[in-house]
Amino acid sequence: MRDGRVLTHKIIAAKGSFANPLTRLEEEEKALDLIVPVLGKRRSRILLDALWKFERIENVASLRKLVVCQDRANCCFAVPITDCKQASTGEKG
Repeated sequence: MRDGRVLTHKIIAAKGSFANPLTRLEEEEKALDLIVPVLGKRRSRILLDALWKFERIENVASLRKLVVCQDRANCCFAVPITDCKQASTGEKG
């Protein structure tokens, strides 16, 4: 600090660890930060809502339609790895 004081704090468990878990709101914020750029805000929210109700899903395969990216040029994970270069650049191989 400018006045010469040194502040210290000991973290016993990192945030997000088993001993210091994220709150549901923190989990949602983190998930949306990662998912929205790929699926968009609306589809990300629908997917996250479905995942919070995972135990009640009769057929897990129903989640697939929520995670398949519609814009293949921007999401190689949605196509076989051999198609990634072609999907993102238009090139084969």
